[in-house]
This record gives sequence, structure tokens and C-alpha cells, in this order.
Amino acid sequence: MFSQSIKGAIANGYFLTVIQTAIANGLDPRKYLEFLIDKLANLPILNHESIEAYLPWACLPQKQCKPLLSDV
Repeated sequence: MFSQSIKGAIANGYFLTVIQTAIANGLDPRKYLEFLIDKLANLPILNHESIEAYLPWACLPQKQCKPLLSDV
């Protein structure tokens, strides 16, 4: 609806899916996106095994991306 192209709509869908998955796993979506950008940019190889630790239900994001109690 708000995308200017099919590719834009697909990219928007991916982005919104990441945000909603973060929320569903109790993470602050902004913190999680910042976390992903920081961590994934520094990985030498992006494959299923290397990104598994960065999925929203994994231990590392659960520790680093939870909202503060004052944010809830």
C-alpha cells in the first residue's frame, strides 16, 4: 500500500516481520535492530549457522535487547 514497487513492498514486509518477531519475543525492536546492524555487519560470513545466535529468541539478544522496566 505504501511501497512504490513490488521489491519495496517485499523489503518492507521483511523489515516489519523482523520488528514483530522481536516484539513477540519480548525485545525492544529499536534495540534489536541496532543490535543486528552492529553484530551482523561484523560477521565474516553470513549463513544459517552464523546468524542463529542473533535470532530474537537466542540468549544474546535476550540479554542485550530487553526493554528497560521504565520503558514498559
